[in-house]
Amino acid sequence: MIDGDRISIEVDGELVHGRITYLSARDITVALEPTAREAKALASGGHIPVLAAACLRFEENGAITDRGRQRAEQLLQELHRAHRIPPSRRSRLEALYASELARLNPPDALDEEGLREARTALRKAMRAESLDPRENQRRLVVLKERREAHRRAETEALEVVADAIKDAHGLSLGDDLVRSLLAL
Repeated sequence: MIDGDRISIEVDGELVHGRITYLSARDITVALEPTAREAKALASGGHIPVLAAACLRFEENGAITDRGRQRAEQLLQELHRAHRIPPSRRSRLEALYASELARLNPPDALDEEGLREARTALRKAMRAESLDPRENQRRLVVLKERREAHRRAETEALEVVADAIKDAHGLSLGDDLVRSLLAL
């Protein structure tokens, strides 16, 4: 049942409550309301690609569509089942993610913070005129490639964790939900 931005469904004989935190024609995000057992709320979203947007919509004229309602219920069900993974198992999944990321990440890969620091250093060098614009552009391209290598490693590590969750719990979770579950 959907009432405004509140959503309630029954999952495995249990009443589950959530909120639709974002709704547009092509995007929807649902958050599982935290329970007394755990104060952390999980969120997950869905997206309709541009090519399908003409015939598939989550929202129309300010109201949620049947497609939007179905997707919201599906997301809430996935969130509830993911939320039931015990904290001890989550700790093992976090460790699996960390080890896979370390294994897959090239030594010179940059995370977001590393990229920001490297760009700041390049800007300072440009201001001090110790770096010509062509060299600056060349270095920026290299930095972006190093950041992209880290993103690929993150995605592959998340896929390994998603596979482990599927094998152990029978849940097929997307990257965004795995990130939320691992608090990344």
